[in-house]
Amino acid sequence: MLRSLFRDGFGLRSYGGMVASKRWYGKAESFVFHPDDMVSKLPEWAGSDREALVYQSIEDFVPSSMLTLNGAIYNAPVRMDLVQASVRWQRCRWRAGTASTQDRSEVSRSGKKPWPQKGMGRARHGTRRSPLFVGGGVVHGPKPRDYSFPLPRMVWRNALRSVLSMKYANGRLWVIETPELSTYKTRNFEKAIDKLRWRSAIFIDDAPYGHWGTTYNLAKATANMKNFQVQNVLGLNVYDLLDFNHVVLTQRVVQKIDERFEKYTRKRLFY
Repeated sequence: MLRSLFRDGFGLRSYGGMVASKRWYGKAESFVFHPDDMVSKLPEWAGSDREALVYQSIEDFVPSSMLTLNGAIYNAPVRMDLVQASVRWQRCRWRAGTASTQDRSEVSRSGKKPWPQKGMGRARHGTRRSPLFVGGGVVHGPKPRDYSFPLPRMVWRNALRSVLSMKYANGRLWVIETPELSTYKTRNFEKAIDKLRWRSAIFIDDAPYGHWGTTYNLAKATANMKNFQVQNVLGLNVYDLLDFNHVVLTQRVVQKIDERFEKYTRKRLFY
């Protein structure tokens, strides 16, 4: 999924009929986005509430009740252009940007003229620091830089809603009552996951206690499993939701997400 977002020409120059400058590749200030143009193009089904089954727990994965999901969050139009921009924004923020090369003024070599200007029958050179020599300086090489760029918060929020809506539409969004496990042993967690036949999943938690706002047993059981991750709702982001096949939310997390988007969806439904 993430790899498909970086194909050449996908969602970079055109945003739903709105053209962005080519300088968007290097400068975020050149990114032009007019949200009011999208209001008249929304489909009729956008914004209607959705129903989801609530399961008891990971170990006892049986439905116990129904939950109404906010349609402005879980039934929003999927904007892949905004999703791609958000993923690129996250990846650029993570780049160390420490690559560095030496130019001819920084290379530690003698500045003496290698041979006389005339009489040798060879090309004229003034120093062995020249990029023409092996071990000389590098021309236009990389220098330490900051790859991050600002992203409008509206783009980030709507990208997050797009991913949540896409996960729900694909049947990969689950809601559980409690993330508690009977033990922190990874072996028991693997047995529960094998019954569900999940290859990868991310669990969004909001425990008032435990490890970094997550349930202790669940965080401990998945600590050494690369295909499963536990994350607090405050760290909810587009990249991690796309990186895992299944997304598991608790009822408390669903409420927190609704509160987080309430002031943005009250006046205007989308974008």
